Amino acid sequence: MPYVCVVKGISCNLQRSAKFSGELSRICDFIETKPVFMINDLVDAFQISYNTASSRVDMLVEMNIVKKDNEQHRNRILAAQKYIDIFMDSR
Repeated sequence: MPYVCVVKGISCNLQRSAKFSGELSRICDFIETKPVFMINDLVDAFQISYNTASSRVDMLVEMNIVKKDNEQHRNRILAAQKYIDIFMDSR
């Protein structure tokens, strides 16, 4: 799957959530540089509360941009599988 398709799909999904599109876009930029992350990584990077970061991640999960690697509530590991697939295909 070409990188352009992934980015177009993500931006299209973000536009559906107009109220948070700018914030989600910045989070997606972060995820592009770190496709496997934890909610606390977003808290530290964006100076937002844990609950806000968790809420935004839940939105990204619903949009199929991010997947939860486990069902734990604490220290959840999240992955942007589409980005990971791109990196793996380029090897």
